[in-house]
Amino acid sequence: MTLDVHASLPLLRSVFDRNLKVLETSADGVDEAELKDAVDGLLKAREQSRAEDANLAGQLRSNAWLDRSMQWQAGLDEALRGLTVDDVNAALRRQLGEAGFSVFAAGDFARLEAKAD
Repeated sequence: MTLDVHASLPLLRSVFDRNLKVLETSADGVDEAELKDAVDGLLKAREQSRAEDANLAGQLRSNAWLDRSMQWQAGLDEALRGLTVDDVNAALRRQLGEAGFSVFAAGDFARLEAKAD
């Protein structure tokens, strides 16, 4: 997959800004509806991925490399189904916590924006 940085820079910035705003406004963490939507979407994507031969072959290859089985994958699906709002919010506080997080981007963005115009 290739990424045309010239065409993608505005998209990358909008995605970053949107995600940063979500993090800033979600100081209270996720709620039950957000968790349900996220888990349902993730499980559906995992299921659909396994329905495609190429993806399934890749997953089997990765599992073999990591010494995992499809039973391990099923266990991951069950763990996702078992997540609670308290679990997720505790993990968010633990991972993002007081220290927050840093995002870095490198490049000559002024030159890229000039080319995009």
